Amino acid sequence: MARGDAAVTRPGQVGPVDEQAGTGGAGDRPRTAALLVRLWTEASAGTPRARLLTVDGAESRRWATAVGEAAIAREVLGWVRSAVRADPLAAPPARAGRREVAALVDAAWVQAHLGDPGVVVVEVDEQDAGAPRDGLPGAVRLDAAALRHPVRRALPRPEAFAAFMDARGITAASHVVLCGTSSVARAAAACWALAVCGHRRTSVLDGDLRDWAAAGRPLAPAAPRPTTAGYAPGPRREDLLLTRDQLLAGFVGAPSGTAVVDCRSVEEFAGEPLGAPNPADRVRGHVPGAVGLPVEALLVPGTQRLLPLPDLEDAVRRRAVGRTDHVVVYCGENDRSPLVWFVLHELLGWPDVRCYPGAWAEYGSLTDVPVERGEPVGA
Repeated sequence: MARGDAAVTRPGQVGPVDEQAGTGGAGDRPRTAALLVRLWTEASAGTPRARLLTVDGAESRRWATAVGEAAIAREVLGWVRSAVRADPLAAPPARAGRREVAALVDAAWVQAHLGDPGVVVVEVDEQDAGAPRDGLPGAVRLDAAALRHPVRRALPRPEAFAAFMDARGITAASHVVLCGTSSVARAAAACWALAVCGHRRTSVLDGDLRDWAAAGRPLAPAAPRPTTAGYAPGPRREDLLLTRDQLLAGFVGAPSGTAVVDCRSVEEFAGEPLGAPNPADRVRGHVPGAVGLPVEALLVPGTQRLLPLPDLEDAVRRRAVGRTDHVVVYCGENDRSPLVWFVLHELLGWPDVRCYPGAWAEYGSLTDVPVERGEPVGA
């Protein structure tokens, strides 16, 4: 699959690096072509079949056989969306030689690019980012709540976001690689927040700081990064989030063509009491029509690394969620569901996937809204 202008083949495998790029248009990406090799109809069934070849650059080739008119159309349209259309939100390059990096990168890629002036590694802490400890050499450290409005439950306004980026030495041309200290979901949440706020040059490290350290890779004390000035965010991506009113108006009950994905644990989805006290103003359960997809189902057991792409696709399809659906994902406080958004939208290339940032913290506190418990509809 492809994301904008960076190809993704599987978690941990980086996309092409174009050292000659710099014009900012479609021509600065690796050349991609699709070829309809054969189109035929089986006499017995009368069903059209197509054999297609997609070529990404000089070495990557992917064959696909599509059966039926709808499948053929999806295959062709998917290629058009992912390989032909330029990303209209990409910031203009500041200099020639910018790198196009896959949405998901492995530890080897990050280690090879430590110190690259065009790459900024950001560690996303779940606790106090200022606590003394060793981490990725040269990484910027921030706590998980840093990308929030100082008073309200919202993302920062453009001017505050610009100041946030300048204070961390991140420019519009910087490629930000996000690493969670103990959860890849936290890194994905920061990736989603940056995308909404207008910074699209991002990748997520496959794994977390513990996986990095367990592999014997280098660690170093935190070091200050020179600040910058004049950061100008790209257009804000409101299309990546869903409000409470939009959820209530168009997604409750999962009408045809929509999908509501609950990314919490099985127990939370079912509305079972948990070990910690449930807030008095919050009911237990899930949005009617939702399907349960805990983030743990996307991870290699015992690690914070994502499953291979075919397994990720299978995990989603088993929940009867389709690529052409209008998908909304939610969790308890919008700290887990962005990982599912990242998998569907950034890795698999699904066109319409949004996070509901209010999450169950908001929905479960509303008065007189429908709530279900137990198994999801259609399970």
